[in-house]
Amino acid sequence: MKLSNKVLSLVLSVIMATGIIYLAPISSFALDDYQVFNGHYYTIIDSGMSWTDAKEHCEKLGGHLVTITSQDENDFVLSIANAGTKKAYWIGLYYDNGQNWVTGESFSFHKLSSSELRENVPYYDIFTKRSGYANETGEWDNTWNDGDRGGGIKKIDIGIVCEWDINPTDTDGDGLFDIWETKGLDYNGDGTIDLDLPAMGADSNVPDIFVEVDWMVRPQKKFLWWETQASRSMAPSTAAMRLVYNAFRQHGINLHIDVGPDSTDFVTGKKWGGLSGGNEIPYEKMFDISSSWDSTVNSNFAESRYAVFRHCLFINQFDGTISGIANDIPGQFFIVANQDWVYNGGAISVGGTFMHELGHTLGLCHGGCDHEHYKPNYLSVMNYAFQTRGLVGTGMIGYSDYRLPNINESHINENSGIDPAGLTAGTRLGTTLFYRASNQRDVSPISSVAIDFNNNGTMENDISLDLNPGGNVQDAPIAILKGHEDWSGIVYRGGEIGKQNSFSSGISFSINDEGLQEKTLEESLNTSTLAVDGTGYIDLIPSSLVVGINGQSLEFEVGNMAANTSSFTVKIQCKSLFDDYTKTVTVTGSKDKIESEHILIPITKDVFSGQYVIICSISSGDKTNEYSFIQEAVTVSKDDIDEMKQLLSENNELTEEETERIQSLIETYENTESSNRCKFCGKNHGTSFFGKLIAFFHKIAYFFAHLFGRM
Repeated sequence: MKLSNKVLSLVLSVIMATGIIYLAPISSFALDDYQVFNGHYYTIIDSGMSWTDAKEHCEKLGGHLVTITSQDENDFVLSIANAGTKKAYWIGLYYDNGQNWVTGESFSFHKLSSSELRENVPYYDIFTKRSGYANETGEWDNTWNDGDRGGGIKKIDIGIVCEWDINPTDTDGDGLFDIWETKGLDYNGDGTIDLDLPAMGADSNVPDIFVEVDWMVRPQKKFLWWETQASRSMAPSTAAMRLVYNAFRQHGINLHIDVGPDSTDFVTGKKWGGLSGGNEIPYEKMFDISSSWDSTVNSNFAESRYAVFRHCLFINQFDGTISGIANDIPGQFFIVANQDWVYNGGAISVGGTFMHELGHTLGLCHGGCDHEHYKPNYLSVMNYAFQTRGLVGTGMIGYSDYRLPNINESHINENSGIDPAGLTAGTRLGTTLFYRASNQRDVSPISSVAIDFNNNGTMENDISLDLNPGGNVQDAPIAILKGHEDWSGIVYRGGEIGKQNSFSSGISFSINDEGLQEKTLEESLNTSTLAVDGTGYIDLIPSSLVVGINGQSLEFEVGNMAANTSSFTVKIQCKSLFDDYTKTVTVTGSKDKIESEHILIPITKDVFSGQYVIICSISSGDKTNEYSFIQEAVTVSKDDIDEMKQLLSENNELTEEETERIQSLIETYENTESSNRCKFCGKNHGTSFFGKLIAFFHKIAYFFAHLFGRM
């Protein structure tokens, strides 16, 4: 039996330089057969490293540094270590206010000397042979020793003994053991399956990635009877998540996205139901990632999922207008934020941002292999150029399928273009050139096409030009832009994925955001990458309808998320209030701010108490988005008006815009009350049948009284 080479794709090699040991990833590592003892699995790894690196390395493989709890196990570990080439091997014992095993299990059996048991200094333990503590024959001395001193053994000469508590076979290399994917996960070892992965569609022969999504719901905001903020669920749309799922499916990866019990796992085609862990979380206008991220995860992310699921929060904001963040590269936790502008960009914007942050947890940087932004030869949603607007030429979202040639900005051959070998032939894929005007940036297709980069009308063989201004992370604007293919380098194990750790006080994770300062609204507007042309949104401006008052209107905001001027056809349907309404609205391009136009739609029917479902659609070319709103009409009395006047006269939390709107509504109410007051009796008879009947007779009475000079 052998461990899959895919699982071992991140095994560390040791490089000696200037007397310091550096650890670097290597592409693959062939591991000897592992050995079985009492249902546990063991192997030695002859790559010298420190104890902490050895501990992390075993955990990345889904196991842990060996723990030894009996003389028989000690003899077994000695026998397999004796076959290795190193002088010593790390075990999973360390001293910190007492001896501790890395797994947290009880420390009882040991082979430590009495002097080491009495010491009160931190250290890590090893087996040693043929040096230092070896006996006269050069064999093991059958004791454990302080590895920090280790008889003069250098760390380069110390190997590792890794142990797995279950069969570590991972056929598809997705970081999840076959036994988990075929039988389910018993995370606490009590004999009961806690995570039914087979029911979730896991397949030991197909890579599986699981993501739990928890989301905020922005609450409705009211001042008395007037709605100033509509409720909005920040859960991602099914359409957005399906785009991401499809991108992974096309590359032979099953992506399971759990957005609550009512969401569908696209892999199985079934609702998550009782298998779900996704749920609504408390709303915070400004989420504090330093204090709230960890606690929110621990309150909503089940321990049984730690070794299998990545975790995503859909929130309002955490730092101004930043679109999201991942906790590390690779990692396990990420956030999609700024729902107002990311959400208004439609399914591509939401799905692209989700896939971008997920990509960081899978080991991808903003330039694939580095954090160089806006590289024209990197066609991936990880590139800010395509995160919220899709790939040029296809409009879809995805990671890079092609390692396009590197571009040395100091020596650019325009005749070679971006893809001289035609790697993208037949795909319609293009790119974006950020030094040109927004309407000149898209180059499609790029396969075997020469490109006039400096836009001077001449194809030249050797020019110098900064192709990604504002995107450089290096000091010099002229650099080598490296192409990168993403899919083959995906890192499935990040955070606790695939590990067998136990947690006594919840999961904890660091936030290493070096190089992860994410795309902002301002940057998207400045680079014209907010959304693809033709993307618009429509929102109902929060308000309340007043029963019994004529001349009211509904107000809608139509916004343009793209850099170029667009025309949108708006259709509003609400049978209980007014006839279907259709209008074409032209909105200028959004460059310094998101541009929008407001439309007022008069209500032509009587307003009664209750709720009204308003269906709004907006279309531009072949892009259509559907929204549904519930608008509540409420009764407003003179007492309500008096209370509103009192509110305006006091210190309150109203914005200037809200104050103006309330003043306008009060004025409208009073003017309407005056115009609706019966001239015969001075009362307002309302809009009921009997009220209208009385008003009709009073109107006749008033006519005759006025005719005969009685009034």
